[in-house]
Amino acid sequence: MFTPVQTFLGGLLLHLSTQGLLEDTGRVFGISGIVSEAAFGDKARWRWAVIAGLVAGPALVHTVGIAPYVPDPTAWTWTAMSPARFALAGGLIGFGSKMGSGCTSGHMLCGVSRLSPRSIVATAVFFMTAVLTAKFFPAPVNVPPPAYQLAPFSGQGTLALLGTVLGFVAAKKLIDRLVPRCVKPTVPAPDAAECERITESPAGLATYLWAGLSFGVGLVMSGMISSLKVLGFLRLPPPLDSFDPSLGMVMLGGVLPNALSYFGMMKESNGHPKPRFGWEQWRVPTRKDINPRLIAGAAIFGVGWGLCGVCPGPAISTLGEIAVAAANGVSLDKLQPGFTAWGAYIANMLAGMYAVKLVDSVIA
Repeated sequence: MFTPVQTFLGGLLLHLSTQGLLEDTGRVFGISGIVSEAAFGDKARWRWAVIAGLVAGPALVHTVGIAPYVPDPTAWTWTAMSPARFALAGGLIGFGSKMGSGCTSGHMLCGVSRLSPRSIVATAVFFMTAVLTAKFFPAPVNVPPPAYQLAPFSGQGTLALLGTVLGFVAAKKLIDRLVPRCVKPTVPAPDAAECERITESPAGLATYLWAGLSFGVGLVMSGMISSLKVLGFLRLPPPLDSFDPSLGMVMLGGVLPNALSYFGMMKESNGHPKPRFGWEQWRVPTRKDINPRLIAGAAIFGVGWGLCGVCPGPAISTLGEIAVAAANGVSLDKLQPGFTAWGAYIANMLAGMYAVKLVDSVIA
């Protein structure tokens, strides 16, 4: 069903997390890159802090009591499709995101909002291939018609979700105030090693944990964690009764505010922005070339996304949904099929990322 309020407010959280991380640290919130480097690269603590936040997001949704007001995460869809389909999708998504230098977070939420030519092309390619894949190789799940019908929503629910968004805003302001006081450099002009030490300190990791947690909650609130909802969005009409336009609201709640904030930063800094935290560096990609590798990687990613409706961020947060279900007393017999499918997806996603890294090292 069409959930414009929930998805818009969830999109706002995705904006807050991605833009907040950029403003504080100068880093782009690209989940596939974070996961790949956490597993096979520098294994930096800040990457694992983001991942921990993504996993904890669903638990926070249930803890603060907003679960009844968000779109159904439809964890059962992990059992409605075969582990083999998830394994294939995971491998394609891992390989494609690494080859194409990003996924829906790095390219769509962050790159498109900066009007990056590479991200605009990559997003167009993986969205087109995902739509075609969902059309011609549909997942064996039923979208209850009419999917575009407006979902009932209460004023109490709106206030609860809006209060959650404002809570993350308040937490961010507190972090921005306290962290610089807790991690002062030991020398007037810290070198790279000292800056890394500060970033990797418990206080320095606070903004990364906040970014991952707010993004994870935003995924649940917007419905992007639901493969059923994503597949409903990718099934462009006709027929109209299988199309769910909800995720279009992510553009209004996430991408548009990101663009306004980014270009506001650029104007204020005369094109030379610096991170709010002085020990961090501005690391926004500046490449503008469109090459075959980018297009091929985006196309491969799109096929994987269209097969199952799950990209890296929602897949990671799904672990939190599984943990919540277990904590709420769902039996292991019921959890095991979904966990098997999830494990097949994650394992092959990591294998796909490693395959590209291995090929690149051989070529280099």
